[in-house]
Amino acid sequence: MSKLRIQKSKKYQASVIMFVVLAVITGVYISVLMLVDMDSKTKLTYEHSYSAEDIELLSIIPKDEPDKANNNSYSRIVINADNIKEDKLYVIYETSEEFWTDDSGRIGCQYDICIYNNAKYKVSNWTLVLTVSDESKIDSFWNGEYSIEKNKVTVTPVEYNSYINSKASIPIGCIMYTNGEIGIEGYKIVATEVREFQNTDGYTYAIIIACVLLICVLICFIMLMHLKRTNDIAKENAEIINESLYTFANIIDAKDTYTRGHSIRVALYSKEIARRMKKSADEQERIYRIALLHDIGKVGVTDDILKKAGRLNDNEIEIIKKHAEIGGHILEKFGSIDGLADGAGYHHERIDGKGYPEGLKDKEIPEVARIICIADSYDAMSSSRCYRKGLGEEYIVSELKACAGSQFDAEIVPFMLEMIAEGFAPIKDNGDEPKKRREKSHKKPYKISENHSWIWRIL
Repeated sequence: MSKLRIQKSKKYQASVIMFVVLAVITGVYISVLMLVDMDSKTKLTYEHSYSAEDIELLSIIPKDEPDKANNNSYSRIVINADNIKEDKLYVIYETSEEFWTDDSGRIGCQYDICIYNNAKYKVSNWTLVLTVSDESKIDSFWNGEYSIEKNKVTVTPVEYNSYINSKASIPIGCIMYTNGEIGIEGYKIVATEVREFQNTDGYTYAIIIACVLLICVLICFIMLMHLKRTNDIAKENAEIINESLYTFANIIDAKDTYTRGHSIRVALYSKEIARRMKKSADEQERIYRIALLHDIGKVGVTDDILKKAGRLNDNEIEIIKKHAEIGGHILEKFGSIDGLADGAGYHHERIDGKGYPEGLKDKEIPEVARIICIADSYDAMSSSRCYRKGLGEEYIVSELKACAGSQFDAEIVPFMLEMIAEGFAPIKDNGDEPKKRREKSHKKPYKISENHSWIWRIL
């Protein structure tokens, strides 16, 4: 698999996960924000008895001078709130400047009362209880409903003033007749403070967080669409690369009818070895693609040498050996697949350093080349060639074991042996699927001459 496809695919997968997580978090967060009643309610109760310190103007009718009630000599009462305004709820009032009496001699005047909400949040369902003098009578009341019992006047709100906003007040009033004295002695007010989540700093922060989450989801969605498009392009490019690799592999194998399917089989063996070595899926695919072109250097070898049925001379052997170097040069500029040139250039190197083209040894040889070396050698031994029939399984197994640590990587050979024992190898000629172990093609070991050795002549 190409670097581009791997990188884009991983980014795309990460973006999908990020988008889904952010979308779920945002959805849950906003749902909670909308559905959960986050208002809190607190009952407030305040009582106060007015004293001389609360009153700016006050004149009480002397009991021994009742005639003063007839000449409007009474002073207006104005309550000073300085002593009580620290309360969350407080009540002040003032009387009219004119007074009058009824038939019973009670003194009447207008009372303008204000209920102040000094709390941080609005209050609702308030109830005001006024303490007045005994035998007081209310002639009329506005902005509230009232009931009177002895010296207690209970006032409740009407529909339009049941709420008092923070730092605000509502007016109520009445015309009241009192016996002997004017004024209100005190009050008790009870209300419910409603701490609305929408009016708190927490709500502001919650909205900001929700907006940030939505923006993140939007950005992630845009990124996702961009990466999806990029990933689709990368897939198309990968398909083009795959088709090209298969085409090249078929061109290589077409040079000799005896090697038809060789490159694909070697690629399948190499991929299976990588899987058994616990390589990642991407790494298995990369090794598979590298193995497909391991013999591309044979395009530089003439057909008369590749297809020669007779003994090869020393010069012809050297020409055959050059296919590894040629393949490395052909693929060295191909950067879409890491290590593509390594498979073609080094699959004939040996662990003991006696291979070609550079005489590398042990871990100096790229791992992918060490894997392909074993897969290539197995397919060369198990397949028929123009100069011999395919070798028997028993002989191949003995050769793999004998050459482990000298020609082959001793740590990788056991994986190939497992594949043989489990019937994965050999694969049918078309390279589509593994077939069961077949009967040995030779009862006796086949003696291989030096010139026709599969070590030198892998076609």
